[in-house]
Parts: sequence; structure tokens; C-alpha cells
Amino acid sequence: MTPAIDDTMTVVKNLTLGKRLIRKASAFTVLSLATSLAACGSTDEQVAEDGPTADSTIGSTDFHTETPTDEPTPDQPTASFDGIISLYLNSDVQKLKIEDEDSLGDHETEDTTVSLPDNTSHKKITRSSFSGDWMFIAYGEENIQIDQFDEATNEYVDFIALSPEEGGYSEVGYSLENPRFAPDTSTLWVEKVSDGTSRLASIDITSETDPSELTDSELTFEKDYAGKNQWTFDTAGEPMLFKDSERIVSSSWEDGEPGAGDYRFGYRPDEVGGVVLPSLATFNADGRGNEYDVIKRVSKTEFIMAAIGDMAAEHGQGAQETGAVLRMTIDPTKKSVDLEPLVPLAADKNLPSWVIVSPDFETLLFCHGQGDPMKRENVYKGYEVSLGSDTGEPEEYGTCSRDKVILEWR
Repeated sequence: MTPAIDDTMTVVKNLTLGKRLIRKASAFTVLSLATSLAACGSTDEQVAEDGPTADSTIGSTDFHTETPTDEPTPDQPTASFDGIISLYLNSDVQKLKIEDEDSLGDHETEDTTVSLPDNTSHKKITRSSFSGDWMFIAYGEENIQIDQFDEATNEYVDFIALSPEEGGYSEVGYSLENPRFAPDTSTLWVEKVSDGTSRLASIDITSETDPSELTDSELTFEKDYAGKNQWTFDTAGEPMLFKDSERIVSSSWEDGEPGAGDYRFGYRPDEVGGVVLPSLATFNADGRGNEYDVIKRVSKTEFIMAAIGDMAAEHGQGAQETGAVLRMTIDPTKKSVDLEPLVPLAADKNLPSWVIVSPDFETLLFCHGQGDPMKRENVYKGYEVSLGSDTGEPEEYGTCSRDKVILEWR
């Protein structure tokens, strides 16, 4: 059994917030998670297949952060998009915050902030809303707006719009929906919807792009108006349709209820030897379980996964055997999985609020609440873990805020 962290230890970094507690295995539904940005080119791996859109971010929508200023301060540097980039907002203003690893949790440090367009919804903003270099953001439904980063003001400003000739859902018109940049590129993909059918179309976004350059692909599918996601990017960064890839789901037990240390996992194989949309749930002796979110893709078949969510005590019941953070390696030829614990479950069984892994895969940061997680005055502490052949013990580095959605560490 994985040893527990003592009560003074907790966890600090990654891109998602949320909670995942399943009372009974019979009531448990495996959620698949969409493609995250990674070295081999996937993105948004934390998104559920059956979520409202492919750009829904798993995690808390309860944002209570410090109120940002409306204008960049005179001392604030131009955003370089190097560091830990997260989404935060108050009731009026939505911004990105860029923090340095060494100053994370230091509330006296002036962080770089980047203003987002007023009419974007934080519920639909994910890493794939931005180009690989963060110079462009795409958003909107029926008409897709693309804004460009302005270094002079640290904000995204109007650039171009992709608009249907007729618009709407009429027989002669079409709408443009669900914009997503391919991982680590400036190629934007959108759904071109007409008469119940979606066709994927793409356009390369540069400072010289003209909207007329939007080009149809051969990929089409029946539009699901219930909001279920129907496509993602494969491990080569190319779009793939769910209808062309069977979802594989397997579990460690054959009959009856799951027991201590049992698990269930799922994924979709792609055509280049990788897997996308991995999901994982682990269980304890009482059949209580935890779902894991994708934190970072390591290779075509390997992922850092974490059980996220600290909104109630002892939510980590199902993670006692496998830990709060683990490495999952899927073998698509054998349809098997290997689970390697990286961070043990804390003694209070509360799960980390967020987890993040450095670009070189050498450091893991996470945030964990001390005491009653239902109290907002609760102290959240951040911890650092050295990854490698010998994973180290978590070391405290300061306080942390749970109210953020981390999009990338670069």
C-alpha cells in the first residue's frame, strides 16, 4: 500500500480543478478525457468526451481570486508566455496570469497578466483556444472571432472573423462552431455545420491570414446537438473522429463489485500507434472510487494522471492504493495498463486542488488544503516533487491558491 503523506504535507500544481467521488461502482460512469498539450502533440486531454463541448475545462468554476487591475501596471513586463499560465477572473474581468515557478505563491510578487476579450466565456476557454505560441485566441459560435496578442497593452485585440456567407442553420447557410488550435501550432480547426452535418475545416493563422483561406476537409459527421464531443486530435496533432476509433474500456476485476486496488481504464487508439482520451478510476475495499484527470502527456501511450478535488473531506478514498498522482502507461496492443504511484494520498485523504508538471518532466507541483476543505479561510499549501528514476518526497514551498485553471507550464 502506498504510504500516506502526513497531515502537514500537501500538493501543488497542474492544469485542472474539480472533484471526482464515486459512491458505488454501479453508479460510476467512466469519463474519458480529451487530448492535452504534450511533447508528442496532443491537447486538452482533460476534457470529457461527453462534455458540453470539446473545449470544456474539467474543474472548479468557483473562481475567487484577487481582483485584477483593468490596466497593466507601469512596472508590469510585456508577457513572454514563459512560466505557469493560468486562467482566472472576477465578476467583471477575465485574464491570464503568468507566474514564475520560483515566485509561485508569493503574493507580494507582481505577476504578468494578459487581458482576454470581454465576450469570451471562461467555461469554454482551454489551452486549445490559443495558438501554440499564445499569439492568437479563437472563440465564438456561428461566427468565430480571432484576436491577436498586442505586446503594447498585454491584451488580445480584434484581428479577423470567420463568418458564414448566409449564417444560421438554414438549408442554404451554415454556422461555424467549436474552434480549436491543433497542438503546438497556429492551425485552427472549426466545425462547419449545415443541415445537421458537421464538416471539419482548417485555416493557418498568421499576421497575414485572410478569412477566405478557410479550407474544408474530408472529415464529416452527424452533428450531436446534445453537445457531445465527437472529435479530437491524434498523437500526431491531426484531427480524428470518434466514429473512426472504437473506445476501449477494461477493468482489473471480472465479476461483482470492485475491491481495494481495483481500477477501470479507457482510451481510443489512433492510427499512428498512440492513444487519446485516456480515463482512469481506482477503488477501495468499499467500492468507493476516484476518477483521475490527465495532467500531462509524456509519450504516445504514457500520461501523468491525478485525482483532483478537495471540496469535501476524505474524497481520496479510492486513491489509497494508487496515490493522488500517478504515471499511467497504456499498451494498446495488449489492451493493458501499468500504474506507477508518484505522490501518495495525504493522511487526511483530501485530494490536491491542482497539479502541474514542468516541460522537462523533472518537477511536479501540487496544491492541497490544510484542515476543513469546506472553509474558504482554509490554508492551501504548495508542494514540489522531483521526478525521475527515484521520485522524491514532496517538499513544501509556500502557500497556493486553489482558484485557478492552469493551462500550461512552458
